[in-house]
Amino acid sequence: MEKTILVPFDFSEVSKEIVRIANDWGRRTDAKLYLLHSSPNSFFIGSHFRPEDRLKHITDFLEDINDLTSHEFLTPVGKAYINVITEAKKINPDLIIMAAHDHTIVGRMLLGSNTDYIVHHATCPVYVYKLAKKKLNNIILLPLDFSDINLKVIKMADEWAQEIGAELAFVYVGTTPEFVHLNAEFNFDWVDLEDEAVKKIQTERFEKYVNSLEIKSKFSKHMAFGRPGNEIVSLQMTIGANLIMMAAHSHTILERMTTGSVTDHILHHVHCPVYVYKH
Repeated sequence: MEKTILVPFDFSEVSKEIVRIANDWGRRTDAKLYLLHSSPNSFFIGSHFRPEDRLKHITDFLEDINDLTSHEFLTPVGKAYINVITEAKKINPDLIIMAAHDHTIVGRMLLGSNTDYIVHHATCPVYVYKLAKKKLNNIILLPLDFSDINLKVIKMADEWAQEIGAELAFVYVGTTPEFVHLNAEFNFDWVDLEDEAVKKIQTERFEKYVNSLEIKSKFSKHMAFGRPGNEIVSLQMTIGANLIMMAAHSHTILERMTTGSVTDHILHHVHCPVYVYKH
């Protein structure tokens, strides 16, 4: 249960929606919100907007959000993504709720987007809000990897689904010898088997695992083979899931530079919110 939620925002309309989401979340879990607005060092240079008026500008921006729950404003100056992680180290939040904004490919290559940086460096779960391009269904998509941390996400998602009346959709992206380099869990004893035999082994494992979970919510099962990020994004679009819940796993810098992590790929390509669990 969250007791502290860190909410980075700017003066965009999507940020206002983020604060509304965080406010509802805070009320449901009785959590305190830390609303963080970061300004660049040069923000006030040559501007009629005085530093002493900044808090008033913020409160005016949020005035149409009714009954704002227990909260505190944080107003650091500097790079937004650095300030989020710095403040997170101070307040130790149980959750970060933030919006994903579009960035150029060049920007991501040189510095990384705010979203990438925060998801990679935060030590708590991060809920990344992304605008949907079409009406979505009340389905929580859960990628599986059979890890202990993944099991925690599954249990959390089941409880959440029961609370909001959602359906769960489990997906496991299996590996054939063609994609062995993309899946650290691949069993090298299978390399000499035919693709269909490998697929059968993994499908049976997936079915057995899901059936052992004792899920209370309504759920569906989806098996795919190929590149995990691509297959998960494709399935989200097909079933219209309105949320992806997944566990973040550590990856080396080299892996991110060459193929990119599954989490990165999903965050960059889906058009629905993503809850990234970290511990």
